Amino acid sequence: MLTTLKLAILPRTPIDFLYRITQVFISYGKKSNGELLLSYGFVPKEGTNPNDSVELSLSLKKSDESYKEKLELLKKYGLSG
Repeated sequence: MLTTLKLAILPRTPIDFLYRITQVFISYGKKSNGELLLSYGFVPKEGTNPNDSVELSLSLKKSDESYKEKLELLKKYGLSG
């Protein structure tokens, strides 16, 4: 007597199944290039990340002869705290 076995190739993990049926998208969220580099090890091509930013700490000395003008410029551009 001859018996025929039909074997189904099943995915080993749910991820294997997903790879076979759908395209998967990854979102890293709104992050600066520095955050992407430190967290994920890559940086997008220069100028392509609309969320790229740099944080600067500024300080002014009241003894600076241009203190008032500098402070006015910082306020004008929303850069004073």
